[in-house]
Amino acid sequence: MLTELEEKIAEMDPKFSNLIYNTAHQPTAEDYQIRLWSDRYKGSEILFQPSIVGLENAGISEILENIMQ
Repeated sequence: MLTELEEKIAEMDPKFSNLIYNTAHQPTAEDYQIRLWSDRYKGSEILFQPSIVGLENAGISEILENIMQ
């Protein structure tokens, strides 16, 4: 189970394998960071599609459409 988790993390962050298995390298704070590039866009997408996070509310586009009618 731990091996599977390490493999998934290594897919997302190539530095992870070096951090875990390289004992000569002293880890820094930067080594523990995982960069998630798509988060910046998914946060704003929730405004248009609240169902992404499990909400059954209307998104901004639906609300504006109802107001304009």
